Amino acid sequence: MLFKSSVCDKCENIYDAVERQCPKCGGNNSNPDAHKNHRGITWLPRWQEIVFFLVGWLGLNVIGLIVSFSFQYLNTVENKVLYMAICQFVTYGILFFGLIPLVLTNHRNILKAFKKATPYVMGVLIGVGVLFFNSIYNRIISSFIELEVNENESLIRQMTVAFPILSVIIFVFVGPICEELTYRLGLFSFFARFGKWVAYLVTILVFALIHFDFMAESTDAYIIELLNLPSYMVAGAALCFAYHYFGLASSMTAHILNNLVAISSILILNGIG
Repeated sequence: MLFKSSVCDKCENIYDAVERQCPKCGGNNSNPDAHKNHRGITWLPRWQEIVFFLVGWLGLNVIGLIVSFSFQYLNTVENKVLYMAICQFVTYGILFFGLIPLVLTNHRNILKAFKKATPYVMGVLIGVGVLFFNSIYNRIISSFIELEVNENESLIRQMTVAFPILSVIIFVFVGPICEELTYRLGLFSFFARFGKWVAYLVTILVFALIHFDFMAESTDAYIIELLNLPSYMVAGAALCFAYHYFGLASSMTAHILNNLVAISSILILNGIG
């Protein structure tokens, strides 16, 4: 348990339980969990982990709501794709620049995860593993029922075809970076203080459900959402594994690779170079 603060036996200083030593006098932390090998997890002050999650999750929804209202006049049948593209691109752009100050407040601790080559290599391997699973899963499900893409994927496909360059920037790079800062650096790290399995369970569920359309308009649409949910859960689990064992650089690499292949496939299938 790393949630409760540690109290130094020597100087009675109260400090974050993840610290191996008292930052004031250098005395060893009496909490045995502080001395365990927590692999690639980047620990930040608790409040920063919470802020990363709230800014990334709640901020995304609030910004999205404001942007959607601002461009509501475009929300017509003829301009549906344009409207959704503006909402997505502007929202993620604002969120990305909003997260930068948070990264800068603890940049040394965060950026040290990007200094070694191993996390990138493992990120590629894990990303390939996710793609392989999705391919097999889609084949199995398709042998029983025609598996269609859910609402989230359908809109991304339409926006990518209409705005390929901006889609590559937002969906391949900006989106994954924002989500990894939000759900791995923020949410996973915070709940890892209670135990790694708590962190896995909470993060996988939240990550999967943010891609689920709870406002589906029909029973068939809900079935499609449910059939696509395992893919998001496996991807969420793989990204948590990459972050837990190899760090933020690994989970970002895996996430970016996964989205790069998806967006590239859309562009290739639609003849857009």
